[in-house]
Amino acid sequence: MKKVFHLFALVLILFAGTSCNGWLEDIINGGDEPFQVDLSGTWYAESFDENGEVTGKETYTVVHNLETGEFTLTEKEGNDTVTEGSLTMTGNFDGWFDPVDYPSFQVQRSLGDESPTEVTLELCGPDFFIDRDNNVSYYRDYNLPTGDDS
Repeated sequence: MKKVFHLFALVLILFAGTSCNGWLEDIINGGDEPFQVDLSGTWYAESFDENGEVTGKETYTVVHNLETGEFTLTEKEGNDTVTEGSLTMTGNFDGWFDPVDYPSFQVQRSLGDESPTEVTLELCGPDFFIDRDNNVSYYRDYNLPTGDDS
């Protein structure tokens, strides 16, 4: 089951290509009307190399205030290269998602003692966004498999 889930995530990335594609429009809300989405919650991320191989997996907490637009992402559970709490992203996003013209927004990415860098997060749906600068896909899924099914 775990391998199937990783394959699904990789296929989702490959279909996303260099920008989010219109095929998500029908999946998201069956139409093309903009709607507001709160990104707060637990998010999962997978990093990929140029061959599509998974190089890292992490868990994040996102706090998103729709009134002010303030967006904060913090590492909740790290791996060998990124320790808990060492990665953060802060920025502003009003939460409006347009299924026809996918929004992107700028954030300041801080990793440990490194100087913050500006990256663009591209929102592909209410439960999926991409940091193309660092080859990382972020997703939330309320029905993720539990345990090790490998």
